[in-house]
Amino acid sequence: MEYVFIVLILGLALLLGAAWINSRNRSEVVARREPDAAELRRVEELAAADKVVEAVKAYREATGAGLVEAKQAVDRMRQG
Repeated sequence: MEYVFIVLILGLALLLGAAWINSRNRSEVVARREPDAAELRRVEELAAADKVVEAVKAYREATGAGLVEAKQAVDRMRQG
């Protein structure tokens, strides 16, 4: 009976720890904004030069977009 109690306590502690870590990650949201023409031109130049990683980073810095959204935007720029 004691083992069941210990397992339940450990499980509860793990769930609470995971919830706490998840709440910390969600609070680090970056504000979105419209990039100016110079920032977009820089991203387009990097994308055209096949500097995808740098282009994605520049797009994220310019817009506050997430990684996936920035990668998709850079891919669209590279395609045309």
